[in-house]
Amino acid sequence: MPASSRPEDAVELRRGPLSLELWPSIGGCIAAFGWEQGGQRFELMRRATPRALAEGDGRELASFPLFPFSNRVKDGRFTFQGRSVELMRNTPPDHPIHGHVWQLPSALVSANESSAELLCRYPAADWPWAYTATQRFTLSEIALTVDLAIRNDSASPMPCGFGMHPYYERTAGVRLQAQAPVRWVGRQYLLPEWSEPVPPEWDFREPQRLAPLAEMDGCFGQFGGTARLEWPEKGVGLEIEADPIFGVLIVYVPEAFDFFCLETVSNVNDAFNLEARSVPGNGTIVLEPGQSARGSIRYRPFSF
Repeated sequence: MPASSRPEDAVELRRGPLSLELWPSIGGCIAAFGWEQGGQRFELMRRATPRALAEGDGRELASFPLFPFSNRVKDGRFTFQGRSVELMRNTPPDHPIHGHVWQLPSALVSANESSAELLCRYPAADWPWAYTATQRFTLSEIALTVDLAIRNDSASPMPCGFGMHPYYERTAGVRLQAQAPVRWVGRQYLLPEWSEPVPPEWDFREPQRLAPLAEMDGCFGQFGGTARLEWPEKGVGLEIEADPIFGVLIVYVPEAFDFFCLETVSNVNDAFNLEARSVPGNGTIVLEPGQSARGSIRYRPFSF
């Protein structure tokens, strides 16, 4: 990526055919993830858009981190252990979404040719708990591993969730395969209240093309930990392996856009309100003071 189109603190990693570019100051985000094969470079995630640097918006990059929760909190309000919490709307008029780290700078803790560690400390504010979010990116000859961790730095128990929000190229033939047999649904769009078996058109146990889905924003539970993307037009695919803590899969296919998102996360949408109502399977993690939660996600390209 040309120097003029990236921040001064951009970090480039390379190992064999794989390369990764990170932008610590803009949300601790991935700006590009590429694979060189047969003299050709394949973008394994959507590259940062031309607006990414000018707007400083993590949503315009290749992938952004999700701390201390994934997706939305209804009206920014929930109750936890008798404590009422009210969050600011970080993308008004929408509900508060995707936590804080993607809108904050991260610090580069360490880096070498094939690995880097980023850290973001959040002081208690409208979210009344302080926490530290850490990302470690490691390239091997065959895969990218992202190690995520969140630590409760406050003096009382903290609910949380975390994960990754990558963007991928939406081609006419792109296919998804993943085992996630339940979907979370409710009376309001994107705010689930219960889970039920997936309908046939949202069942990805066998490879299914995404193009026929004019639009979807699905929250799927009981994710089996492995997803497979295939771009037949390029003869390239990507295997995604997530640790068991990431038991939720979000599939976002917006109408009339050239991208889609496949998010491996620990909590379902509006998990904290589901937790308050004792709805099982919502994925809320409760960390005691000083306690951490962690998990790894691996991205391995292949050709076919």
